Amino acid sequence: MSFFVALFLCIYTMKLRKSTRLHGMPMLLFQRVKEVASVLAGSQTILGEKLGFSSPRTFQAYLTEARQDNLWPLLPKILEIFPEIRRDWLYFGEGAMLTSDAPAEAATISDYQRRIAELEAELKEERALNRRLTERLLELGNK
Repeated sequence: MSFFVALFLCIYTMKLRKSTRLHGMPMLLFQRVKEVASVLAGSQTILGEKLGFSSPRTFQAYLTEARQDNLWPLLPKILEIFPEIRRDWLYFGEGAMLTSDAPAEAATISDYQRRIAELEAELKEERALNRRLTERLLELGNK
């Protein structure tokens, strides 16, 4: 488990470092919201649920350049859920993502272990669904 914890910490730290720019360019709104989903919520699905979406696909569809205008009304709620996010960063892409680096340091190893267990469970569910869908496609192909 320590390998996974180290890997998670490494990825988490890298994400915090690149939070204001993506490939040298300022991040677009949908990219900043994706960053929030990845770094603070854990996934796009979890952030969508926290924002009140009953269907994760609807929220995930907003996370594109073409549909990012749908995200503007959600920004106050995101700031309410994650008060450590700087408003200027979320709205305009200016400055650092977080008000301070304290939240990154406040997480304990047990928090990371719990998150890894959640991700492993989610992966297991996705693999089971993938197997069922593959079997169903094979059945339909054999008819």
